[in-house]
Amino acid sequence: MSEPTRDPDNGPIFVVGMNGSGTTMLLDHLDNHSRIYGFKDETRILPYFMQRKNGNLDEDDNLERLWNDMRCAFPFWKANGEECVPLPDNWREAARTPAQVFDCILSWFAAGARKEIWCEKTPMHALHITEIGAALPSSRFIHIIRDGRDCAASFRRRWGYNAKVAVHQWKHTICTARQQAESVGPNRYMEVRFEELTERPDEVFSEICRFLNVDFESRVLESSR
Repeated sequence: MSEPTRDPDNGPIFVVGMNGSGTTMLLDHLDNHSRIYGFKDETRILPYFMQRKNGNLDEDDNLERLWNDMRCAFPFWKANGEECVPLPDNWREAARTPAQVFDCILSWFAAGARKEIWCEKTPMHALHITEIGAALPSSRFIHIIRDGRDCAASFRRRWGYNAKVAVHQWKHTICTARQQAESVGPNRYMEVRFEELTERPDEVFSEICRFLNVDFESRVLESSR
């Protein structure tokens, strides 16, 4: 494993949005692209590692601790057959920030699938676009938005949430994502409406592929779900 080298126009992809908005569906479709690897589970860990006290990462002991904690974190351990992701031989040179370590690990998974671009879909990363965008300057964000009433119904059906609580969270998530999107700009942030995606998949996925600077492939219209 080594630090990823990539075209700045083909950086990592974060699918974000309110839970129940179709983030899993969108990632599932994108994973069918010949160049895009979709990590199946929500990682949820990047903001935590970016915000925790990691010590001076110029010191090897602190950096090794960060590597070991992240490569053995539950989502990566689970995806790697219940084993920690290997520590790269060049870990001292590969990455020295939490976001760079995260990038290296997901790039390792992508390389194992013979793909070059990784895509991750923790919905609530919608609340951390500014932080993640600054730490990974080539990253891009696809924000999928679904009718708030449908999200509320999904929350009530799946988790028994009160509809008013769900709608409040829906508004907060969308407003926060849109505010933070200004920090990365329109070339790195795209909004997709769930209803348009399901009604006009050919057209919307063509727009998504243009945004991601990859060729449109009809296989992205297929889904395992």
